[in-house]
Amino acid sequence: KLVGTGAEDIFGGKTKYVLGLVWTLILYYQLDSTEDEEELGMSMRSALLEWCNNILQPQGITVKNFTENWKDGRAFCGLVNALQPNTIPLEECTSATALSNLTRAFDKATELFKFPKMLDAQELIQYQDELSIITYVSYFRAFLSQHAACAASTYAEGPGLTEALTFKPAHFKIFACDQNGNRVSRGGAFIRLSLKDKNKKECGKFVIKDHLDGSYSCTYETEKFGTKGNFELHVKVGNTPIKDSPFQPEIIPGEADPSKCIAFGPGVEYAKAGELSQFTIQAKDLKGDSLTKGGTSFSTSIKSANGAEIPVTIVDNNDGTYTCTYRTESASDLKLNISAKTEAFGTGPIAGNPYCIKVGPGVASAINTKVSGEGLHKAVSGISSTFMATSFDRFGNQVKEGGAPLNGEVLTDGVSTPLKVIDNGDGTYTLNYTVLKSGKHDVFVRIGDENLAGAPFSVTVDPGVVSIENTSINLLPHPLAGLSGATLQTFDEHSNLRLAGGDTITAECIPLSSMQVTANDNGDGSYDIAFPPQARGKYRVGVEVNGVPAPNGPWEVDVKENPLGNDHKALIRKVLPHSAAVLDRLLAKTTQKERELLFGELSRLKK
Repeated sequence: KLVGTGAEDIFGGKTKYVLGLVWTLILYYQLDSTEDEEELGMSMRSALLEWCNNILQPQGITVKNFTENWKDGRAFCGLVNALQPNTIPLEECTSATALSNLTRAFDKATELFKFPKMLDAQELIQYQDELSIITYVSYFRAFLSQHAACAASTYAEGPGLTEALTFKPAHFKIFACDQNGNRVSRGGAFIRLSLKDKNKKECGKFVIKDHLDGSYSCTYETEKFGTKGNFELHVKVGNTPIKDSPFQPEIIPGEADPSKCIAFGPGVEYAKAGELSQFTIQAKDLKGDSLTKGGTSFSTSIKSANGAEIPVTIVDNNDGTYTCTYRTESASDLKLNISAKTEAFGTGPIAGNPYCIKVGPGVASAINTKVSGEGLHKAVSGISSTFMATSFDRFGNQVKEGGAPLNGEVLTDGVSTPLKVIDNGDGTYTLNYTVLKSGKHDVFVRIGDENLAGAPFSVTVDPGVVSIENTSINLLPHPLAGLSGATLQTFDEHSNLRLAGGDTITAECIPLSSMQVTANDNGDGSYDIAFPPQARGKYRVGVEVNGVPAPNGPWEVDVKENPLGNDHKALIRKVLPHSAAVLDRLLAKTTQKERELLFGELSRLKK
């Protein structure tokens, strides 16, 4: 219909209205249009342009308008080839031969298809009138519509005719046939598609691919959903429906179906305290197919052992997947709940929900790892000392696996002795060391470069067992009978001075016959060897330490009598004046200890 145009305008020969009527008739009859004049101006241009590209692009030609893209003649040559393949060699058509291209195309169109020469090649190069070009191009499409397909015989096949998912391309294929039902082998048919809801509103977006062999691949998408009977899919050649059109597809919600969505990745099975754990949610539709676009609303819930909510970050990757991350501090198992909310299916848990997550401890921390054992406090020179380390992470969770970079050393006066570390594979470590020098030492234990809490630990290293080779004896040149005449000092094999007694020391004086000698343990590693009080003269002294002869012995000594001091003689004569001579002789053969006891008694009698 003509809006604002009356019969008097046409009868009066008003050019504007007459041309408008002519253009409307062209659009209606030449372009197979039934749309209102207001809609025709844009929609038919777009439809015709799309049709042109469907048959020109396989030949390497693309047009974006109905003006300057046509002035070099190549597009017209391509249309001629679409109607009669290989008529004009396109490799011979360049922009430099525009006039020749246009002339050949127009001549061939008239010769082969009887199209009127509406356009002049020379004028078209200078000026491109859009309506004239559209009108001329419409002859090509009309020709193909008449020769490429008979709507009543043309049929369609494919799943998209009966079922589709919202937001997801539905596919079907059209097979063009002639009036006798035979498949045609050329493309170019004016295929028109429309999807209307029950209110007769257009609700689809379409893509048509002309294979130029009589077949057409079609896809459509819609955001609406409903059961069979709620939609009509119209498939037409021009304005005529093809066989069985309209079709009534059931359009299933293409939104995520919570019960079909899944979660996968390490974070739904296992986590480590303190470390970022990750898993992925895959949105799936009602049929279980993975969605390839985002927008689904997922929510998660993880609670720690003490009931505190653990936050989960969800990132929509806009491809149907969602990356989720969380971090927990306690090495106790967790329960993960995941749900999805959609318009079509409401809110519900996803498949596999809830997920049970095993949480292990994090990596060993120097702050919380503990050490224990005697080797942290006491050791013996030359003997391996051992202690244990039990690893904990920075949250206080005991680590149950090995691999921590445990190391350490024993420092003695700036000299380092490395610790030997044995990884027991269960989060515990056996550490041992051997030092030779006795005394105080510092034990450092580290994880990586960080000292354990409490380090360094102070350890006391005692001397080892007595070494006969390193034992020394100091003999007095003129020992007195009954008094100490020699001192034996014990050392261990590393020349550490022994600071405790407990060894068995024996000695004997060897004149013409042997004589046992007493060795007194001073309790500090030294021993006093006392000659018998009755010994007089020269002796050879042999010493044994724990049954082993001391080195460099035996030694020759000259034992003298141990004389009484003047004070002691005076005390005897004062307390026992009549027995003084006898006591002098008796006391000459007593030990120093015996003399001290006797003189103690005499002192009390004196009082």
